Amino acid sequence: ELPCGDAVGCGDAEQIDAGRERGNAELAGSVACKGALHKLAARGIDLLDASAPETFGIQDCEFLDGLRMGEVASCRLLREFANARPELLAYVDMERVSRTLNEWPGHAFVRDERIDPGFETDFLGLGCRKRTP
Repeated sequence: ELPCGDAVGCGDAEQIDAGRERGNAELAGSVACKGALHKLAARGIDLLDASAPETFGIQDCEFLDGLRMGEVASCRLLREFANARPELLAYVDMERVSRTLNEWPGHAFVRDERIDPGFETDFLGLGCRKRTP
């Protein structure tokens, strides 16, 4: 096992410890994630840093909860991955991705009556505008 200074995912140990001491686990985790991204990039691994989802147009209303992205947010990232790596375009239905983004902005999931006849609600209570019947 590698020591923390060389291991992917360790981040800046001093910043992580400072975040933990202040009781800010989110800050500590964010620093660890950024450190991992920098170490992977230094090893020549191509990455897309999605730690700030708003840079990709992802809205809070497109999350399932405080951490997990829904289908629409995932489509936004998929579009970015495919645009950054053209070799992926053979595997991604960009027309469907674009249609989803145009038809369902601000939603966590894409409604499919075959699966669920209901409509999405603003389950996080953020004031999100959702389609209704």
